[in-house]
Amino acid sequence: MHLRLSKPLLWIGCVLLLAGGGQAATVNWISSRAEAMAQASAQGKLVYLLGGRTGCGICADVKQRAVNATNPPLNQMMEECFVGWYSNLDLSREQDPYEVGLEGYSLPLMCWIDPKAPLGTYLDRRTGQLDDTIMLMLMRKALRKAPLHALNLTNTQVVTDPDYVVRGSLFTNLLADRFYYRVNGGAWTEALTEGPVSWKTNWAASLTGQPLLPNTHSNTLQAYALFTDGSRSRTNTWTFAYLPRPPLLVSGPVSVATLTGSTAAFAVTASNASGYVWYREGQAAPLSTGPSLQFNALTPDQAGRYYCAVSNAAAGLITPAASLVVFEPRLYPPQCPGLRIFAPAGQGISLLQRSDCEAGGWRIVTNLTVTARPLDLVDTEANGQCASFYRLGLTDGPP
Repeated sequence: MHLRLSKPLLWIGCVLLLAGGGQAATVNWISSRAEAMAQASAQGKLVYLLGGRTGCGICADVKQRAVNATNPPLNQMMEECFVGWYSNLDLSREQDPYEVGLEGYSLPLMCWIDPKAPLGTYLDRRTGQLDDTIMLMLMRKALRKAPLHALNLTNTQVVTDPDYVVRGSLFTNLLADRFYYRVNGGAWTEALTEGPVSWKTNWAASLTGQPLLPNTHSNTLQAYALFTDGSRSRTNTWTFAYLPRPPLLVSGPVSVATLTGSTAAFAVTASNASGYVWYREGQAAPLSTGPSLQFNALTPDQAGRYYCAVSNAAAGLITPAASLVVFEPRLYPPQCPGLRIFAPAGQGISLLQRSDCEAGGWRIVTNLTVTARPLDLVDTEANGQCASFYRLGLTDGPP
């Protein structure tokens, strides 16, 4: 029997690539603690530390049985859930922090470690020879003690999307019945689940509608798993920053020309926006909130230029102004068809005409810029014996 008289040695799971046909799989036992922890963190696995020494037959036996394909449950768990760290006590002292509290023990030493936990802490620890049944039970126990892992959220992460979905997993041989999470101490919300897939149950927590604190690094997400037997995992907490992206204008309001008494509307489309306030140029009082501005039973005095202030918790923007033109057609004098147009000064106008007495479609009568209200137009070329029809179009400015 090999004894370790100072601090015990740990053994942590290895990444196994199983070979078929009952042959031992090819195993990459990592000899560096830092490398094992980094690989486990990147792959969302635990670390399985196996501490032994040269010439220890029991150590070699445990090391080989953990990767022998004749025990599929054990091998599958090793392959999918653990990164293996083998520490030779004759060559390395990296395992010393995990031997604290052991004055003397039989080799090998086995420790199951959360790679994100502080140095020297472990989920479970055993020494001496173990049969496969006991080893499998202890590995399952360690997995159940493991915290929830977030795959796309860290304590230094900056979240910019208020609809961000945090995704994670939990190693467990028990079915994780439900997952719950909350943001900044708010109400607990049930997360979506998928699995178990192999030894993992995946969960997804959406930040949509959660009480996020903008422009600060003190947002917290807490989550835990509830198992089918009524027990629950440890509650994990992540602290992250929420710095929302500024709003981005996709499309602004478009100028409208319509008749007195009719309806009209302006609309704006923006991404990352949470606030919309509409204004009329030259007036400080807001008119409406929301992504659209609606007019009913229009009157000429409502003609003008309108814009929207779009914002979120990060910033704001002002859309370009759009024109609302309200006009009413009039025929005068009786012998000559004409139009009386109500439109803002500076508005570009395009007047088109079609006559019953002439073949063809619409023709442009004139392009001009409104200089006063009302504006009277007379088509001197119109035939008084024929019906004339007029169409009014808006341009961006002077023709």
